[in-house]
Amino acid sequence: MKIPAHMAFLAVALLVLSGCAANEVILRHVPQEGQKYRVAIMTFKDAPGYPGTGQIARDTLSTHILNVRRYDVVDREALDLLLKEQQLTTTGITDQSQAMKIGKLLGVDGIVVGSVTEFRKRGFMRTAIVAIDARLISVQTGEVQWTTRRRVARSGFRSFLSIMYWPLLFLPSPTETQLIDKANRSMCSSLQDAIEKNTPQYGR
Repeated sequence: MKIPAHMAFLAVALLVLSGCAANEVILRHVPQEGQKYRVAIMTFKDAPGYPGTGQIARDTLSTHILNVRRYDVVDREALDLLLKEQQLTTTGITDQSQAMKIGKLLGVDGIVVGSVTEFRKRGFMRTAIVAIDARLISVQTGEVQWTTRRRVARSGFRSFLSIMYWPLLFLPSPTETQLIDKANRSMCSSLQDAIEKNTPQYGR
């Protein structure tokens, strides 16, 4: 069956305009029912060429991880103040022994570390992309409790359409914060789903 040209164009446009996403969650440990696992979130490593993206990742994750039940988050300002007094930093921590040291100092159960592995702003016929890796390290054992990866994209195809439909030129492009926030929100939602699937009585 031959597909009409206008229908083919519409199908392609919908595919290109839709936000693409890829997600992975590897869950190795789930806090027991009724247990609150207290975590501190470190500043993520910046995306290459985009300073400040790691801080945005930390700030937005600190908000969305509160929606993942069983986890409590150390107040960011209190965390930064304590680390400053100890002449330590939250930036770009990837070493597990260092994470354990800071975690014991803070009196938390786990440390969340990560990086913005990819970032690209949207341009003419260029898709905006953000990719984030994160993992939770147990302060007591040094073992990784979970790892998660999230990659989201927003197409630049509307820039092409704006040639024919000039009002599209005035639609704002997503900011760094909006892109990273979307990735972290989706990441935490997937993490919550994984926890629920691994604890049948969860939430009852």
